[in-house]
Amino acid sequence: MDPSKCPHFVAPNAIVAMGAFRTEDDELFPWTGRPLGLIDLRFVSATRRPHLVGIAGAADAGKTTLLCLLFLAIYRGRRIGPHTFSGSFTLQGWENIARHLQLNAGETIKFPPHTSQNGRVPGLLHLGLSDDDRNRMDVLLADASGEWFSAWTDKPTSEKAAGARWTADHSDKLLIAADTDALMGKKGGVSRRELEFLIRRIASDSGTEGVALVWTKNDLPRDAELSNTIEDLFRSCFKDGPVFAIGVPEQENPDPDKTLQELEVIFSWAFEPRSRTISLTRPDHAAFDPFMAYRDAS
Repeated sequence: MDPSKCPHFVAPNAIVAMGAFRTEDDELFPWTGRPLGLIDLRFVSATRRPHLVGIAGAADAGKTTLLCLLFLAIYRGRRIGPHTFSGSFTLQGWENIARHLQLNAGETIKFPPHTSQNGRVPGLLHLGLSDDDRNRMDVLLADASGEWFSAWTDKPTSEKAAGARWTADHSDKLLIAADTDALMGKKGGVSRRELEFLIRRIASDSGTEGVALVWTKNDLPRDAELSNTIEDLFRSCFKDGPVFAIGVPEQENPDPDKTLQELEVIFSWAFEPRSRTISLTRPDHAAFDPFMAYRDAS
């Protein structure tokens, strides 16, 4: 067999001349630093299954800000439980959202822009983590649009809800963001109904395991009756689901350690591998089948 007749064969001298294989975009690596899409997951999952963390909630509920705070904490060397940062394929994607919370002298906090609702699958931000024994895990965090989840609660089969369905169905851990500001605002009744519908939708369509409730913007005052009502509904749908809270440091009396501790608690839980229950059903062999006739014959 003559390998040179293969249309994909590259002679050794040609490899030296090329220096390195490049894509059509003349990129040396299979990633760009931007958020990953489904096609990009091939090289992330080549050696192990990545751990996917999704964040569900209405628009402007603080989902992207939560991701910003996580990255800035890791960027400054903060551990998340037993895990330390060991790399990322999406550093540009992280920087694009985290730069809004990086303050210079005399500046005030600027929150990240609204997540685009274009597309059918959320952008996936990657984190490589390792523990003290050098056990490595790949984590993907879904930055999904709040409009997707609103469409999903209204009509689960809607084309606009495809991204929300994908996030809820594929996440190993799912955080439901409860927006304190919206729930206590002028349209609090509407926001409350949307949150209640979202909690029920996730429990009905995506299961009750690996889901937590996160009160965002916890630096703002919240009515105790509202908290109890939402948390009672959540626990009725997700019996073992934890409830967390987080807010940005106050500008007058900042306490960044409090926010960092809240972050560590939330994502220590979110990064824990999820044990999935597999149910095996015995095949129905009511119809005559000579092979199945001997099942359990002993």
